[in-house]
Amino acid sequence: MIALLVIVAIMYLVTSRRRAAQAQVDRERAADLRSEAEARGLDALDREAEAARADADAQQARATAERLSRESEIRHTDADTLRSEAEQTYKRADTIDPDVDGSAGDTGQPSAPKAPQ
Repeated sequence: MIALLVIVAIMYLVTSRRRAAQAQVDRERAADLRSEAEARGLDALDREAEAARADADAQQARATAERLSRESEIRHTDADTLRSEAEQTYKRADTIDPDVDGSAGDTGQPSAPKAPQ
């Protein structure tokens, strides 16, 4: 009977030491997982910051594109105005020039000179 009690006590000690050792292994593994989770969380924050910077860059690019588009429209309008003024100046010159036949149309180019009479 005493031998049985000794065996049970030894088994209890061995089992409790194994449990304690396994608990320590589990604690260390949990600490490693927590460290890994913290590192991933920090990586996620970095990525969010990068995404926010990319969003800001994209918004700036859209604003720049809009500004350039407006400038382009203004310059096209200016070019059209200058072209129209040039055509009107050609027409005035044609009406004044005695050597130009008035049948040039709207080409903006001088007409053929009149034949001498």
